[in-house]
Amino acid sequence: MTSNLIRVKSTLGESSSTIRNVFNDSIRVEPYSKVALTSASIRFSNKFITVDGNNNSFTFRSKGNSATQNMTVTLANGNYNKDEFLSEVNVKMNSVLDSSKMVVQSGSPQAFQWQPNINKDGTFGFKFSRSVLTTNGLTILQNIAPTTPASKTSYTCGVIGGTWQGYGYSLGDFSNGCGSMQFIMNDNGTGNPGSICGLIDSDNMPEPGQTQLLSSAFKYGIIYEGTGNNYFIVVDGVSYDSGIAFGNTKLCKIKLSLGQISFEIEGNVYGTTYEYDYTNSGYVVGMSFKQQNNNINSFRWTLNPFQITTTQNGIIDFYANDQYENIYKLDENLEIETPEKSKVTLQLSTPEVRDLFGFSIDPNPITAVTGCYNGRNDINISNLPTSLLVTAPNLQLNSYDGRVSQRKPIIGVIPSVEVDDIDAINYEPNNLIYISLNNPNAFTLSEMVLRIENADDGEEISLADPGANLSVNIMSR
Repeated sequence: MTSNLIRVKSTLGESSSTIRNVFNDSIRVEPYSKVALTSASIRFSNKFITVDGNNNSFTFRSKGNSATQNMTVTLANGNYNKDEFLSEVNVKMNSVLDSSKMVVQSGSPQAFQWQPNINKDGTFGFKFSRSVLTTNGLTILQNIAPTTPASKTSYTCGVIGGTWQGYGYSLGDFSNGCGSMQFIMNDNGTGNPGSICGLIDSDNMPEPGQTQLLSSAFKYGIIYEGTGNNYFIVVDGVSYDSGIAFGNTKLCKIKLSLGQISFEIEGNVYGTTYEYDYTNSGYVVGMSFKQQNNNINSFRWTLNPFQITTTQNGIIDFYANDQYENIYKLDENLEIETPEKSKVTLQLSTPEVRDLFGFSIDPNPITAVTGCYNGRNDINISNLPTSLLVTAPNLQLNSYDGRVSQRKPIIGVIPSVEVDDIDAINYEPNNLIYISLNNPNAFTLSEMVLRIENADDGEEISLADPGANLSVNIMSR
């Protein structure tokens, strides 16, 4: 009795579940041989959510009843896994938020943010929340202090230097949908003055006790250095001349709207806007000084609204992750104004869009500061079959498939598919089942073709790249 163990493996760049391996040296198969599936390792594709021209667009508004307030979301067509889909929906919903279509409170547009999620029961949720341009202040201070003990809008440098040794930053994140910050820089008129204020990647905050916070640490900011110079715009640590001369009373603004960061100095808008980088986990607000008594006042900014908690008695606290990934309750005395509630309308305009997100009808509007639209049906977050068939189309087998009442070249059945955390199965049968090749004469085998299909419907399954590694044994008498 002889046997030939044959390994059949997907190649890189190949995700088809029909796998063809050609042999450099043909295999002689003796008369009346049999074949059995001995093992299978199969990685399933997890890109099971499909967006196309029929389901890729929907609208919403954050206030009122007029269609002129609508904001339109258009998702990129393609196949997504769960994390990719959530990221795409999150970025596209937040990047179309238009500050001109937000509720105006205390003279400025509210910050607004979406936070899509897939719930534990498999339904899709559209969470939203608001915050207000207010005096949130800074939490971590290094050689700077509030100008007065109670001040949260004015900070003064307390160190003589010229090397950016006085700085501060928040632990709460800047709003990640649309929002703004504003401030006035003051030059003490001596030495080598300089100030910067803006946004810092929250994954790249200063280490505890760090002695400097340089302009290169700022993702977006406004800076001035030296007496008589202009304001400069900072993006990714690179400075651009604004063409506007520094002045102690000039109000500076950094705004996020329509997925763009813009800069404004005393009503003059800098001519270039910059794509907001949603790939970061968030940005904290910060400031840094070069010289003692340099000052920033009228400092206000919009906090990530999902870091605000409103208690039953109306007291508002907010929380944030620090660089050690611990949850800390921030200063209870911070002055956070309660956002005004307004109607939010989500319009999933077609049956295809509603089906994508698991909604049977368009949800009713919600009038609230924060809320969530939850679908009623599970979104399609898994297309894994319950069992698999492995067939060998280039072999003459007399196996029979009762589902379709006809013969099929089945060499193995993988029942009760259970996948691990990376959507893969590893299968080895307890007992090998050999299937006759019905070959009264010897023949040569120059290639092996295996097809993996869903046992429920006979369709090929979608594999990862590369997706499968199988072995079969051909045994002769």
